[in-house]
Amino acid sequence: MTSGGKPDLIRRMQYSAWLAAIRGGRLYVATYDGVLAGAAAWFPPGTTLLGMPEQGKGGFDELFTELSEAQRKWWLEYFVPKHAAQCTQALGEGTRLAAWSLQFLSVRERFQRRGVGRALIEHVKPLAQADGVPLCVGTEDPVNVSSLALDLRNTDRARAAHRCRTTRPAGS
Repeated sequence: MTSGGKPDLIRRMQYSAWLAAIRGGRLYVATYDGVLAGAAAWFPPGTTLLGMPEQGKGGFDELFTELSEAQRKWWLEYFVPKHAAQCTQALGEGTRLAAWSLQFLSVRERFQRRGVGRALIEHVKPLAQADGVPLCVGTEDPVNVSSLALDLRNTDRARAAHRCRTTRPAGS
């Protein structure tokens, strides 16, 4: 349902998230031997993906026009509210907005298992530590949690809430 069976929309969703991060969050990129290997769309405390109207321009706004009415309804009336409720259940009220939140992490297939994803997360840990807030990292695949070696907190609550995860930087 996410992309309506249109594989190209997945790539464009990533691009849209990166654009939103440039406009209202932070976009970090990683290179490997001089080649773009991955990127991460982070949102600092107090900011969210699509939390400002300009974040959707040139990306998500246009992308949503290509979805069917049923798909737009699924996104806006089912996924977005359900995801927010699950994160609140897993992390507690206000935690996600108070945290450094990772919305999209992409690593090109040929660079996977080389520490690129981990580096894109490790780069933000000192920022979260300086702010005294957790990192909020969501994943669709639990394998990603172990491959990134995250130090999980509230794992029992998180498992019960559709794989929402939070990690605190060392020393907090």
